[in-house]
Amino acid sequence: MRDCKGLGAVLLTFAIALPAGSASAETLQERSCIMAAAIKLPAVPGLAITASRMKDAPPDEKQRQAGATFGGVVELDVRAAGQDSTFGFYCLSSEKTGPLVTSLGLIR
Repeated sequence: MRDCKGLGAVLLTFAIALPAGSASAETLQERSCIMAAAIKLPAVPGLAITASRMKDAPPDEKQRQAGATFGGVVELDVRAAGQDSTFGFYCLSSEKTGPLVTSLGLIR
């Protein structure tokens, strides 16, 4: 089972970093996707989110979004163990569901 303290630390770090790194997250759907993606980050001690952003879904993914009202790619820049990395997540949401997030893994 996941360490709840670690998850709390990740969420707290994200809450602190959100105002500085989310200038492009304008809508509630974008913010919901970013928060859902942050929860799916690995439980690494000291992990800090330094920036977040939403990008449009690739054209081939847009065709598969039947029924979804919103879709895109979340990028979370993180720092852990002295390394800077970017995790990617694909996010879909609709009026009937909250954000559904799938990890794309390390993308940078």
